[in-house]
Amino acid sequence: MKEIINSLKPSFYNRYIAKNGLYLIFNSCSLSLIRLDEEKYYFLQNGNLNHFNEDELQKLFEMNFINSFENESKNIIEQHYSSNHSKNRFRLTIFTTTYCNARCSYCFQKGTKRLVPTINIEQNIVKLIHKNRNKKIHIKWFGGEPLLNTGMISRISSQLDTLDIDYSSSMISNGYLINQYIDKVIDWKLKRIQITLDGINEKYNSVKNYKIKIDNNPFETVISGIKKLLSIGVFVSIRLNFDKTNIQDILDCICYLHQEIGTPPNLSVYGHNIFGLEENYHLPDGTNLYLVVMKKLMECGYINNLFNLGIRYRPLPCSAFSPNFYVVDVQGNLLKCEHYIPDPNYSGIVGDLDKGLYNQKNLDFWLNRQYPYEKCMGCDCLPICQGGCKFESLYGTEYGACLPYKDCLDDLLFEYYLLKTQNK
Repeated sequence: MKEIINSLKPSFYNRYIAKNGLYLIFNSCSLSLIRLDEEKYYFLQNGNLNHFNEDELQKLFEMNFINSFENESKNIIEQHYSSNHSKNRFRLTIFTTTYCNARCSYCFQKGTKRLVPTINIEQNIVKLIHKNRNKKIHIKWFGGEPLLNTGMISRISSQLDTLDIDYSSSMISNGYLINQYIDKVIDWKLKRIQITLDGINEKYNSVKNYKIKIDNNPFETVISGIKKLLSIGVFVSIRLNFDKTNIQDILDCICYLHQEIGTPPNLSVYGHNIFGLEENYHLPDGTNLYLVVMKKLMECGYINNLFNLGIRYRPLPCSAFSPNFYVVDVQGNLLKCEHYIPDPNYSGIVGDLDKGLYNQKNLDFWLNRQYPYEKCMGCDCLPICQGGCKFESLYGTEYGACLPYKDCLDDLLFEYYLLKTQNK
């Protein structure tokens, strides 16, 4: 440490949070969060490192609050460009159908033509997976509502078992049909499922507006299915879709889940703004609804680490950047992003199951690691964002591509610190 002490300086990725008499510093590279006394807080913020002893400097160095990088941003960018988190993995998102039994007003697939893959497409999917059998394989079943075509899921799963191909699977579902197919979950090697809730009881039922109801209270049916999944060891991730019109319903839902289900280890609950409605996740007074939702999740025990808070270091922001990740749509096209499906020109297609990869221009677009906006280079959130959602940067706005909780990150970290220290 002595030989490099003169070259040390505070990290560009430090966030300084002084609030209610506490002085916290968070580093978005190491994800370290510490508390200092007021004097040393300002010493570090101003780069006066000679006021720290060698042991203190060593600890600050280990947590990246200080470093000797000549260009710290360059180091982050190099990791971003060189990262390949799927080198030995093969992941496939498969559309089983574009049809859905719910009619959510905000759905990005609204108006999509109702289609299901042919048997030939199913067979070609199995062939594609077989070609990658030496990799760690994961399948995500997607829709529409994937459980509206369980025949496809069972047939592909059975064929992979016959071929002795090791794989795991997950699913994005509204959960309404889970009870009917709970006995199939093990056959499908389903390890994880995401289920979306928009409130409880009448609110949930009105938002989902199911076309065919198998009972008088779809919400209770979904909760029953979640409980069964948890009981057989499937990891359930509940996504709470919110905007400024339903925030109280979401807070009520968090309390309900805590009372009805508790906090089993194979359950996560998180909030997310309704896709495409970024302007709606602030209250009239400017309060970011992520802060409101996350505080309630903390109170109910659903957040106990930064990962649950949605704060994590990621050299790549999403799977679309990975060369061994593809989406298979209902027509057998190969895509890089499931949200790209509504594009009327299908400009997101990079190939198909028959011809393989043939559209190099589109493929290069999705694999391109270049940050979408110049402001990303000077942002201290870059390590936990890496330029954000590729789809949002293409179809959305510059604001929408940013972390939705960016303007309340300091408050989130402050509340998280209080949570961790109070629970000690």
